[in-house]
Amino acid sequence: MGCVGLWDLAPVNLDFSQDEYLPGKEKLAYISATRRWVIGWEPAESAYQLIRLADVLFEGRPTACVKPVSKFGTGYLYQYFAAANYRNKRVKYSLFIKTKRVRSGARLFVDMYDADSQDLLSVRLEPIVTGTKDWTKCEYEFDVPIEAYAITIGATIDG
Repeated sequence: MGCVGLWDLAPVNLDFSQDEYLPGKEKLAYISATRRWVIGWEPAESAYQLIRLADVLFEGRPTACVKPVSKFGTGYLYQYFAAANYRNKRVKYSLFIKTKRVRSGARLFVDMYDADSQDLLSVRLEPIVTGTKDWTKCEYEFDVPIEAYAITIGATIDG
């Protein structure tokens, strides 16, 4: 999962309350280190990019658009953070998803690890949103055990 120092991070919303993009680079796949959202994809499949479209807003605010660069495949938008502040607590992770011609579906996922990077939780919810849909609220609640060291939350889009 990378450098252990990254697990000292706290979670952040993807709400664009800070400028995510460098001036003039608004349509390029870029997420600032300070906001810590990562975009990824399956190596054998299509690459994905994260863009902001001026005409796609949620409650009047900017949104992130994850779209394939070439062919459809599986793309991920996720962040990882330290579990320390959430141990022995119940956490609700929620987001709104809007889709356009999504074949297999968009879904939430949560992964949790102990200090040895062993899986404590790995959840991939069933496709929540398929086809073309307006903003749909998606959420998942989970308990964080005392041995949790790091949590990854995110969403996937499959074709």
